[in-house]
Amino acid sequence: MGLPKPKKGGRPPEDFQKEHDQSYIVPARIREGLAELGDTWEYEADFMKRIGCNAPMVTPYRDQFAEFIVDIKPRAGRSHSKRAWAGSKKLADKLREMVNR
Repeated sequence: MGLPKPKKGGRPPEDFQKEHDQSYIVPARIREGLAELGDTWEYEADFMKRIGCNAPMVTPYRDQFAEFIVDIKPRAGRSHSKRAWAGSKKLADKLREMVNR
């Protein structure tokens, strides 16, 4: 009977990616945040807080999730538009219909 072999040390490359690769981390956080929203919506600032990201982190990946984003035109007296994130594409379509009337 031989001695048991010691376990290999170290961690797989996937662990490194999950902890340090922004191109993996940010989209994963966005997907998780959208799943949490479900059939509800949030303004972008609140959504970014939910997922633990800031605007410079989210901006490069926004186009990948365009179907979930609703651009809200500024109201009278306001100079800037807002964005809302919907938890589903169906809800985002419904919200777009509301703001484009």
